[in-house]
Amino acid sequence: NAGKFSKIHVNGWDECVAQCCQFSRCNVAYWVSSTCFHIECSSDEMCQPIEMVDTHLSDDVFYLRIRSVHLTAAAADYDDTGFDECNETKLCPINEKCEQVSINAELQRNVCLCDGDSELRRIKGVCRQYLPRTKPCAVYEADSETNQYDDDSDNDNRGKCRKNEECLPPSDRAKHGYCQCKLGFTRLDSSRKCVIDNKEEQSTEVHVESSTKSISSSSLDDFIVEAGDDQIITLPKDEVDLNGRVLHKSNKSGVALSILNNQHLNLLWSLKTSTSEAKVDISNQSDLASHVVAKQLRAGIYEFELKLNDKQGATLASDVIKIEVIS
Repeated sequence: NAGKFSKIHVNGWDECVAQCCQFSRCNVAYWVSSTCFHIECSSDEMCQPIEMVDTHLSDDVFYLRIRSVHLTAAAADYDDTGFDECNETKLCPINEKCEQVSINAELQRNVCLCDGDSELRRIKGVCRQYLPRTKPCAVYEADSETNQYDDDSDNDNRGKCRKNEECLPPSDRAKHGYCQCKLGFTRLDSSRKCVIDNKEEQSTEVHVESSTKSISSSSLDDFIVEAGDDQIITLPKDEVDLNGRVLHKSNKSGVALSILNNQHLNLLWSLKTSTSEAKVDISNQSDLASHVVAKQLRAGIYEFELKLNDKQGATLASDVIKIEVIS
């Protein structure tokens, strides 16, 4: 369950490590019984070494973590947009921090990554709590309300999650998952239940120095949407990252997606206009999709719109980004 293991044909441990360093997706170099393995880890915790219990193995066992999982994902899957995602004035969303990542030997970019807290993981574009040692569950039952229960007893509830939980797999390849708190909830150390994450809501309050009154994030009129900067890409590259965010109009601070979820708001991308007749693929969006990838682009100019809607479908805020694709 640690991740994807690849058997590498090398002449020794030093060469095993050197090739792992060169392969951007390799997290761990592992040497056992004179055999080299490279591990593409599901998570840093899943790849932590544990005490050996098989005494019949030889002492010739080596383990070396080359790079963490979140840096691997950023370096291997990062599609360079030509600019930094964050800087001193352009802040990252809640639970994320700005870090410099080496895309290759010549290029470095500032990207928004989940904060170093081991409990945070990016799920569907949002950094949220993920605890790998919670109750196992069946992934195919993740969205079924009938497969949730309210009481604290796990009897007769095998494979099901409690109220305010959902079943999330540790990786895309996993066929099982662990019960995690839904977006907008958190699991406290002193309780097994998922409770509303009041900490995030409180952190978004703005205290005005000239008045004792605070501006609450619950005001729908206080939200604005930023779709990001216009971009130019060159074929054969035919896809582009659309990475927007919601801000407080009053102080331009970021709004956590969990707060939007608690207020039953939707954040969705759509193709507004195009000079090309190509069918652009921006499917598989969740109800809160601040980040999507538009694929199958042809030469032309595209306008993508990011809308924040209430539960009745009325638009509260929107913004448009222009993408020019040249041959």
